[in-house]
Amino acid sequence: MNDESKFDRLFGGNFKLKDKKPDICPFAEEFSKWADELCSGIDDLDIVDINQAKLQLLDKYFSWVQSVSKSHRYRVNPKGHICIYHVFSDTYFKLRKIELSLHPPALLPQHLTGIPQPQIAGIFIGEKEEENETNS
Repeated sequence: MNDESKFDRLFGGNFKLKDKKPDICPFAEEFSKWADELCSGIDDLDIVDINQAKLQLLDKYFSWVQSVSKSHRYRVNPKGHICIYHVFSDTYFKLRKIELSLHPPALLPQHLTGIPQPQIAGIFIGEKEEENETNS
């Protein structure tokens, strides 16, 4: 008897894994439609447009937080259903990825990338002699 037949005998033979998507609440579904529309065609935009999209996303998220029921406001746990926070987070990171592809972060801060110039601090001791043009 092979392993599959033992498994079928133990669990009834009709055991199949379903490709089940996580449930999404109606609020998150509406917010997701708006967020997809916000991100459509943003790949060819500049950094100012991306920052404006991020601000629009933030404003829209907090307006949704104020309008949904209390049980959906601060649902950040990945278990259960997908809620507005998950849509906000996914969209924000999508925008951040596009932003970083346009302007990747520098490996070192700007002031550390050049050769440091010597800074002279203190008092010079001595006097500078001036040459006279009179040769008498």
